[in-house]
Amino acid sequence: MYKELESKDPRLYKNNGILNMLGRNRDVKWGPERWQDWQVGVPRLQHAKDRGSEGTEAGLVDVVITCEERCWDAVIDDLLNRGSPLNRPVHVINVDIKDNHEEAAVGGQGILDLATSLNKAAQEERDAIGASAFDAAGAASRSGFDERVPEILGEWQERWPNLPAVWTLAWF
Repeated sequence: MYKELESKDPRLYKNNGILNMLGRNRDVKWGPERWQDWQVGVPRLQHAKDRGSEGTEAGLVDVVITCEERCWDAVIDDLLNRGSPLNRPVHVINVDIKDNHEEAAVGGQGILDLATSLNKAAQEERDAIGASAFDAAGAASRSGFDERVPEILGEWQERWPNLPAVWTLAWF
């Protein structure tokens, strides 16, 4: 998209901020990602499977963060329609961000803070139970983490009161 818009009218798309936003997004992700196209439990990218990666690249996630309530609704609907084939919990969080450069920059910092807090809690739970207590899906580490998410979100919301957020627990 960036190259196409740049070739059409670079001045227009620079002045209205579209090229800046697309340029920023190119640094964040490899390309457009459609949740609906992702098969739970299946690696998104072949090289992730070859490297033995965990997380999204291996087909599993513990948390999904969206930035528009309609996207949050779509993810939840999709998870319900899939019928939770892995019977694995997933926290679905929406941080409502208007799609403009200024609010995206602030929202991005807020989401980074939230992700850092969630990762820290997950690591603390793993450290507390020890690596030997995990099964292949990491199920033993989940209960303590899952119980902490509402508290983490509450503390985060106090730090970021201008970023409205909603959360639900869904299932793969």
